[in-house]
Amino acid sequence: MGISAQAASLKATGSRDVIRAILNGATKSPRLDTLEKIALALETTPEWLMGKDEEPTPADVRLPDRREMPANLPVMGTRPGSGSDGSFELEGGVVDFVRRPPALSGTRDVYSLYVEGQSMEPKFMAGDLIFVHPHRPARIGDCVLVKFKTAEDGPERASIGYFEATGPDAVSIGKLNPPQTVKIERRHIHAIDKILSLNELFGI
Repeated sequence: MGISAQAASLKATGSRDVIRAILNGATKSPRLDTLEKIALALETTPEWLMGKDEEPTPADVRLPDRREMPANLPVMGTRPGSGSDGSFELEGGVVDFVRRPPALSGTRDVYSLYVEGQSMEPKFMAGDLIFVHPHRPARIGDCVLVKFKTAEDGPERASIGYFEATGPDAVSIGKLNPPQTVKIERRHIHAIDKILSLNELFGI
C-alpha cells in the first residue's frame, strides 16, 4: 500500500509501534481484535494476515508503473482552518497535478487535495493526499468531503468525515480526533463529495 509500519499502526490503533512490535517479534501473539483493526486499515482480512486466506488482496495486486499513470489529475488549493469543527478553507483553483490512478482513467471532474488538520487522524493524517469523486453518490458510512460557505462574502470551506446522517435541515459527519459529530446546515452546503478508497482508486 506504500505506507510505513508506523503510519499503518497509527491508522489501525492510534499507537505508533503495534505493527513494528509484531514484525520484530516483540509481540508474538497479537490479539484478534488488534488483527481485525490492522486488517481494516490495510484493506484485507485477519485470515489473510495469519496466512489462512488465499484470496487476492491489495498487497497481491501489481501496482502500475508510474509511466502508466498520466500526471493530469488536479490538486485543489487549501488553507488550514481555525475552527473547532476541523474544517479548512478551499483556496479555489488548481495548484498542482498528480498521477491519475488506473481506475480513474477517463473519469471526469475527479480532483485531489492535501488534508489539512488532525480531525480525521489516524484515518487521514495532515498532508495526506486524498482523491475525491464529485459524481459518485455517497452512502452512510462513506468518507466524504463537504463543501460549504457560512457567509455570502466569506471563504468556501470544507470538512472531511464519515457520512453519518442526512436530514432536511442538516448533514452530520463523524470526526475521529477528537471523536465527535459535526452538523452542517444544508443551506450552507454546496456539495457532498465522496472520498475514494484505495480499492476504488485501483479498481480492486
